[in-house]
Amino acid sequence: MKSMHITRYEATQHRAVWDAGVRRASNGLFMFERAFMDYHADRFVDYSLLFWEQGQLVALLPAHLTAEGILASHDGLTFGSFLWFPEVSLSTLLACFEALCQFGKQQGWQGVRYKTIPFFYHRKAAQADSYALFLQQATFVDVQPNVVIRLREGLHFTKRKERSVRKAQKNGLVYRENQADWAGYWADILIPNLANRYERKPVHSAAEIQLLREAFPLNIRLFEAHCPEQGLCAGIVIFENPPVAHAQYIAASTVGKQKAALDGLLFFLLQEVYNDFAYFSLGIVTDQAGKLNEGLLAWKEGWGGGIVPNYHSFISLK
Repeated sequence: MKSMHITRYEATQHRAVWDAGVRRASNGLFMFERAFMDYHADRFVDYSLLFWEQGQLVALLPAHLTAEGILASHDGLTFGSFLWFPEVSLSTLLACFEALCQFGKQQGWQGVRYKTIPFFYHRKAAQADSYALFLQQATFVDVQPNVVIRLREGLHFTKRKERSVRKAQKNGLVYRENQADWAGYWADILIPNLANRYERKPVHSAAEIQLLREAFPLNIRLFEAHCPEQGLCAGIVIFENPPVAHAQYIAASTVGKQKAALDGLLFFLLQEVYNDFAYFSLGIVTDQAGKLNEGLLAWKEGWGGGIVPNYHSFISLK
């Protein structure tokens, strides 16, 4: 086996190296940069790792350690996984997995929980970790169906969706990006919508999302629909990792729903804002228990999207 050295991330020593590595990795996303990961440092005991071969950094692993002794990559993020560079070979990545498991056994961990990054986010093909998980006898602990639209194939949405878009157009809605204060959307639209429909709160508070958008103004954006008389009536937050746009925090007021504001806003995004992107991700269609939300699935599939799963695996170290 190749000789691999593991270093635990320390902000004072590794922050610049880490962020540069994320930007260079074949599967790096802005959410793995420290300005994003560290916003919830009070909730997760960071245990991110750097992997070195003959003195050269070859991979990063964003992770935290749970109270049960499980290394998770990463419960505070949509994805986790090793981040490795274009020149890193399969054998080197397999050595990283082997070194991780040996290190974990030495530390007395119960196991490793690992979220792979869907292929459409990759700058270079980077699914070698799926083979490594197979060799480590990992088991699936969750599979989340995510609806994704391939934009370069053109838009192919349903007749029902076409009627809804025409309805929005007749209602004279105005669509624009909010580059100022997002607190109004959070307080007036998003929080009441999540509470009434799902009895949930946003993962990010208004203060947290404000902090993150200030750190990543080119990656985190809010687009809104405004009704002629009532004003703000719907919104969608976009996380950009070009050529992928991911929609989340999708919500509308009662008036917005009556006027088909969300369908009009999403059509505007697909046609005018992200028409030069390769993929548009609409997010998962299951609840926290893994139950399929049929209504949400129908709304998202109506835009012509297909399912790309988010895989969560577990490697037992006992």
